[in-house]
Amino acid sequence: RAVNIDAFFEYIISGMIISVGGLTESVVKSSTFSLLEWLKGLKKVKGFGRIAKFGKCLLRLLDQYERNDRVVLPLVKCIGKILSHGLLNDLLHSKEYDDNEGKASNNRSDFFASELICKLELEAKRSSNVSKLLSIVDVAVKLLGFENKQSYQNGDFLLVMKLL
Repeated sequence: RAVNIDAFFEYIISGMIISVGGLTESVVKSSTFSLLEWLKGLKKVKGFGRIAKFGKCLLRLLDQYERNDRVVLPLVKCIGKILSHGLLNDLLHSKEYDDNEGKASNNRSDFFASELICKLELEAKRSSNVSKLLSIVDVAVKLLGFENKQSYQNGDFLLVMKLL
C-alpha cells in the first residue's frame, strides 16, 4: 500500500527491484512475488498511469546508477522477469506514454522500449561483467518480440547482434 503514495514510490520501487535481483534466494522469491503481484493488480484495474510511472522509474534508476553493477545487474534481471511475465505489455504496445494517471502525453509509442535499449546499450558497451551482459541480452531479446517494424531502427536487434 505504501507504494501507492507518490512521495515513497521511487524509493520503494528501487528497493524492490534490487531485492528481486538480489543475493539470497529467499529474498529474491519473496520480493519477486510481491512486485509481480503488485503489477498484476495494476494490470487488472487498468492502472496504466502507475505502470507508466513504474516504467519511468526503471529508466531513471538506469540513469542514476549508471555503471554501478551492484544496482544495474539486479535492475536488468528484474526487468527481464517483468517482461517474461508480460506485465509491461501495455506500456510497450501503447499509442501514448501516460504517467500522470490518465493524462496522455504526445510521446512516441516506442518511447519506453527505445529508451530502455539505449540505456542498456550504454551499459553493455562499458561492461566486462559476463552476468550483466547476459542479462542485457535477455532483456533485448524479449524486447524484440514487442517491437514493431521499427525494432531494427531502434537498435535492439543491433544490440543483440553486437553482444553475441
